[in-house]
Amino acid sequence: MQRTLKSLLPLWLAALVAALRTAGVPPARAATATTITVDGGQGGRAFDGKCLDAVGHGTANGTALEIWACTGGANQIWRLS
Repeated sequence: MQRTLKSLLPLWLAALVAALRTAGVPPARAATATTITVDGGQGGRAFDGKCLDAVGHGTANGTALEIWACTGGANQIWRLS
């Protein structure tokens, strides 16, 4: 039995190294991109009934965005220029 465990050690180490290498790799995108037409109104319900939302009602360049429940708030109104 002990001889079997010793012979499997390199295999276990290789599996561990492979798992650690892939742990930090982001998963592939499963969905295709969705095009949303914005006409000065709410950012559409293209995300399973959710809307594009400016985090913290931010308006500055670089404000983070998130997908959130549609509320009709000012942080979900978009104008492209």
